[in-house]
Amino acid sequence: MRIILAFVAAGLCASAARAQVTAGPFTAACGTDAAEFCPARGGGDLVHCLFQEAARVSAPCLNYLAPLKPCAAEAQSLCFSVAPGEGRLYNCLLAQRSQLSKACSDQMDALQGRSR
Repeated sequence: MRIILAFVAAGLCASAARAQVTAGPFTAACGTDAAEFCPARGGGDLVHCLFQEAARVSAPCLNYLAPLKPCAAEAQSLCFSVAPGEGRLYNCLLAQRSQLSKACSDQMDALQGRSR
């Protein structure tokens, strides 16, 4: 039993270490807000939820998410299971460009121009 507990504890420590290494700008800006206001949400649905909770979400999180605001509905419906951060949500939206609203498509064009 002690051996099993030791392996479980070691696994938890290793998982925590990996989580710290992979935590990116999204987690830094929005991790606390996501846990507090949208704990059961993930992917594009999490981004949509954070925009719905904008009155309570921190300024750093809203600033981080601002470029995606015109695409919040599309993020929720088209990229539901995509974890935000490291460009994953942006790439998901780009891959489904033909299904984006004009406002979201225009924003994606603006963001692409900024990254060149």
